[in-house]
Amino acid sequence: MALLGCNIVCHVGVLLLHFFNGGCNGIGAWVFNSILNGAILLLFVNFYVRAYLGKRKKINVVNDCFGGQKEADNNKLKSN
Repeated sequence: MALLGCNIVCHVGVLLLHFFNGGCNGIGAWVFNSILNGAILLLFVNFYVRAYLGKRKKINVVNDCFGGQKEADNNKLKSN
């Protein structure tokens, strides 16, 4: 979280320097870096949610012989 906070502060600082200091030649690189950082952050958040938070809310339900539903036993569903 500290790294993300420092990254945001630095991005805002460069953007403010660009607008209030008359511009610079590196704004294209700044935009590219911002888009790349956002894409990497989204990939990480997507992975984290699927890997860690998805297991808590996921309940396996299977149909029994008579068409009813019951909670599945995770140990029996795993194949060796």
